[in-house]
Amino acid sequence: MKQHEDGPTAEDIIHAAVALKWEERNRSMVEYRKKKKMERVQLRETIAELERTKKAMPAKKALACMLSWKDVAKALQEGRRMAEIQQTDLKRRVDDHEALVREMQRWVLASHIEIAPNPAQRSWRNVTLLANPTSRQLGKEWICKQMHHNMERMFDQHGFPALDALETIDWELNFTFSDQGFTSVYRRQLSRDITMEASMDYIRRTLLSVQVFIAHYSPRLHKEIYDIQGQTQQVALVTPRQDFVNILCGEFITHDQYVLVVQQIHDDESCTREPTHRQRNRTSWHDIRRLPNGRTMWRILALQSQSFTSTGRVIQLREDAQDYGVDLTDCPDHLLEARFPRLFRNELTRRLQQATPLIQR
Repeated sequence: MKQHEDGPTAEDIIHAAVALKWEERNRSMVEYRKKKKMERVQLRETIAELERTKKAMPAKKALACMLSWKDVAKALQEGRRMAEIQQTDLKRRVDDHEALVREMQRWVLASHIEIAPNPAQRSWRNVTLLANPTSRQLGKEWICKQMHHNMERMFDQHGFPALDALETIDWELNFTFSDQGFTSVYRRQLSRDITMEASMDYIRRTLLSVQVFIAHYSPRLHKEIYDIQGQTQQVALVTPRQDFVNILCGEFITHDQYVLVVQQIHDDESCTREPTHRQRNRTSWHDIRRLPNGRTMWRILALQSQSFTSTGRVIQLREDAQDYGVDLTDCPDHLLEARFPRLFRNELTRRLQQATPLIQR
């Protein structure tokens, strides 16, 4: 066969591949014949051992205890069948596990929660949950644990006093405005004459109406999702104003500390939102600590963004303000960014006062 000056020809490569395939096939057949030969040897040894055992047994006992060859063959067949079933089940589990790992790798690469999220940037609008039940729960736990891990860093970044300092923040709500809408930052740190158990009960009972601050929330609203698994809880609903709320909550509880983290889920394979639905980012950290004197130390940091559509279009401030019960209909354009925060704070004060009787000391 003639060889090309620059190397083997395509025909050479094909022949080499065929030869390699036949070599592998022959090698496999040799291994197969060795394996079968070994099985025959082992079978002969087993038969010989059974014959020796039979001869060594007393005649009466042998007659009483000896199984027929049909029974032995049936038992061996059943054992082989069970082994094949177990092997099939094990292979299925391995395949499922490998598929889960691949899916979670793609999810982690696609999901990104910034340590210091900026509501004016689209990067923090990329919190996703998959539909597969196993990977979905793993995703929930990953999001909540990441937020819990970064809690102290967030408190420090937003200027919270040290826990042993005398300084308190009764409550503070600040706004920043940009082309991407507003960002609100709510801060609170103070010692309260409330037990940790009563604090936990209050936060849970006012989760949607006060802590997440859904102005038009009602317990009668239909919940698209209401799921509690372990330390995670997910609630999804649509308000009368078409604000799509899909929050994931994670609780971390020890004897002396209660932590609640909340994150809006923007893309959820198990809950499709309509094009008319709007959503906003909601991210918050609640840290309640038991003090030696029976009181509790509260630290709360909550961030929200202006609402946006499924295409990323930011809703006008006049319209968005109505989600919080704030009316800017008669407000001149040049005063919107000054009046909205003031009216928002008034509405928040009213909401907090309404919720105060719910605290059971």
